Parts: sequence; structure tokens; C-alpha cells
Amino acid sequence: MELHSNELRDYILRAPKRWTFNGCEMVNNSEACYRWLEQLCRGTLDQRINRRAGLVEKWFPYWRTPTMKSIKRHHDREHIKKYGYFINR
Repeated sequence: MELHSNELRDYILRAPKRWTFNGCEMVNNSEACYRWLEQLCRGTLDQRINRRAGLVEKWFPYWRTPTMKSIKRHHDREHIKKYGYFINR
């Protein structure tokens, strides 16, 4: 599939079709198309450029912030107090 410089043209080529066949039935996928277009328009310019380049955002665990790290530490210590051992997740 060829990539276009225009995001909207690329969207039109890659978007789910509005109507598809599911056995003997026809399924309307308009809502999925609209949600995809909404996601495409949402975000900062940098996010849109990265999305066009195919770069995936790095996922960071929820305990990355100092507050969440302390909550995780507390939870782990409580588990050790209760069961006497710790299972690494």
C-alpha cells in the first residue's frame, strides 16, 4: 500500500469500509470510520507526525511517577508481611 503525503487521503484508503458483508447480512461500520477519523484529527502536531511515520508511543508502567512507586512499594511490603514472601510480577 502506498503512503500519501496527505493524511486524509491515506485515511480514506486505510479506513474500514462503511458497509461489509458478514455472511448473509450487511454490517454498517460508519461509527468505526468516524471514530478513526476523530483519532486522526486529535493530538498534537508531533503526535500526528509520529503516527504518520509509523512510530509507536512508548508505554510506561503505571508506577513510573514517585507517588505510584511508593504505593507499589507499600503494596509489596504488605504482601511480604502477610505471606512471608514476595512473588515478582
